[in-house]
Amino acid sequence: METNNLQQAMAAAGTTGDLTHIKQVFNEEILKQAQSVAKKLNIPNIIPVDEGIIGDFPWFWDSGGNFNAKTLDWINNVFRFEDSTNGVGTDGNQLITAYQNLINNISFQLSASDQDTLNKAILANETLVNTILSTWKSTFGPIPTKDTQSQNSQMKYISQQVLMWGASGLTLDELRKSQNPISLLPNHPFGSEQFIGFFMEYLGKTSAVANLQQLQTSRNAQITQILSNLTPNVDPNTQRIIAKKGWMPVIESTGTITYSPQMNINQSTATIQNNLFPQNGGAGFSVGLSVTKIDSQTVKVTADGGVSGSGWIDFFRFNAGASDSYNMFSFNKNIESVEMSISFTGITKVTPSFESFNSATNIGWWFPKMIQEAVNYNPSESGFKFNTDPHFNFDKNGNFGVLSNILIAQEPTFSLTYSDTDYSYFKEVFEEHSSWGVSFLGIPLFGGSQSYFHSTVKEDTTKNTVTITIAPPAQTTSVPPLDQLAHVIGAEILWPGA
Repeated sequence: METNNLQQAMAAAGTTGDLTHIKQVFNEEILKQAQSVAKKLNIPNIIPVDEGIIGDFPWFWDSGGNFNAKTLDWINNVFRFEDSTNGVGTDGNQLITAYQNLINNISFQLSASDQDTLNKAILANETLVNTILSTWKSTFGPIPTKDTQSQNSQMKYISQQVLMWGASGLTLDELRKSQNPISLLPNHPFGSEQFIGFFMEYLGKTSAVANLQQLQTSRNAQITQILSNLTPNVDPNTQRIIAKKGWMPVIESTGTITYSPQMNINQSTATIQNNLFPQNGGAGFSVGLSVTKIDSQTVKVTADGGVSGSGWIDFFRFNAGASDSYNMFSFNKNIESVEMSISFTGITKVTPSFESFNSATNIGWWFPKMIQEAVNYNPSESGFKFNTDPHFNFDKNGNFGVLSNILIAQEPTFSLTYSDTDYSYFKEVFEEHSSWGVSFLGIPLFGGSQSYFHSTVKEDTTKNTVTITIAPPAQTTSVPPLDQLAHVIGAEILWPGA
């Protein structure tokens, strides 16, 4: 993750650089202005996104069938709602890692009534169950510690292992009904025939609780399989992650290929590019802000809609190098106010998707229903539950959100209009520099490049105004594809517990 140069500057200057209220003003206004475009793109529940940690969105996600590592890093985040700004942000927690930890913290729990029914069936066949357990331990070794709490849990573990000797998707019901069970278990270990005989006898004598056995075994098998699907294959010699079924190749900027659990973006890079840079300018809107200087460190920002808030004067900053850096009031200490317009063009939608777990093929990893059931676990019903408190709020506007849609645009164009001021204050600066790096709301746009944005200055003598326009290029063909960035207007978030 690149270090935020603006945050470093803030620390060096000894200022807190509070942007909370300005972000809230901007988010409220951009949400209002973006609604029409978002609805046309079928994003009804857009929320502003704080790019503070993750930066602009690397939209060029597919490079020759390889997923851009920078795009993966952006999507692979857990998002949280921030009450202070009415938007979502992230602290850098990786979605895949957090999700894997959650699945590892889930188990399938029979209700007290169902558990009692199953325990009675096991107790009625206690002699046979003891034979199965002792035969397993003497033939295949001890059962993992976490599965030795009861005879039921041990039989659950054994049932899952037996099913893994068969083809993907084999069920206890299919095995129970088979006249030739060995044929359904082509991967059974050498010398396991006697054990299989005991196990088949157990299935026959407990057929009255077949539905509970199948339910328990299949649900826990889903947990085991998803965890397996999230576990990488590692080359023992290089310790690098290598190809695995259900994983995708990921390309770094250096050209290095590694692998990650399968994700996708529903729109091709060509579609995104055409929408971002259309010949007619595409969908767009503008946000108007009135900025008034309170003191040397603070401004008041008022949106066109009337809402206002105060914060750090450097919420908008542009620079042509370490020594040539300006905020909107740097040109003349007597300037007290600026009218600011922020225009977005080429607005389009990006839809990430995660490889859904398929219990028939045992491929995939994304199964939010399991989390939803665990969140809403009812002890009186059999279902998934968290073993320990996951310390997440999965409800709407909680702290475990997942990207559903992203609304992006070209980098914005900033227009600053000064009234009753002298053009000479600006002339020298803008004659010396025409290419700039821009930081907005504490975020270096387009990665903080100091040559990406270009400026023009226009004096209107009839209105006695000076207008500075700082705009991105019409197309970013000079930037390598994997480094192409787009501004994030907002996103639609999936809350698994909602």
